[in-house]
Amino acid sequence: MEHTKNFNLTQWALTDPVRMEDFNADNARLEAALTALSAGPELLLEREEADGGFSITSYGLKDLLETWDRWSAIVLYINGEADYNEQDVIRVALGKAAFDLPKGPVVACFLPLRDGGRHIQGFALTAEGCRMLEHSLSFEAAETLVVQILKQPADPSHSFKKFHMLVLGI
Repeated sequence: MEHTKNFNLTQWALTDPVRMEDFNADNARLEAALTALSAGPELLLEREEADGGFSITSYGLKDLLETWDRWSAIVLYINGEADYNEQDVIRVALGKAAFDLPKGPVVACFLPLRDGGRHIQGFALTAEGCRMLEHSLSFEAAETLVVQILKQPADPSHSFKKFHMLVLGI
């Protein structure tokens, strides 16, 4: 008796006996796969700081995502309160692919489309509008996620007073 590659479902040949246990095992695998798909977004990370003193955070993507091939989209929601001036930005970096975004609430959506070999693509929604995010680096080459305030002019003592970040996998 043969089985399918991805879900190990039974594939009978004409000479194989047909057994109820095989059907039940296949139905259990199908149920688990469909349940995972219907569950919606998965919360991969939530970070909240209320005491201040926060200016940068970094995460290993292999630990966070397991593999880019698992995800159609990775969505970051970032909201922080700080003493901003007009030139300050929030930098979101996937490895060496850095994107400077306007201060305030930010939603950044990266689109690997279940293919880690794709070049980094996505978009960001901010109070200033929508912006495309593109880089020649592949998703699988990005090993870290870094979020930080870039104070203009540079001021290493600057930090968020409050910070909230969610990372969702879809």
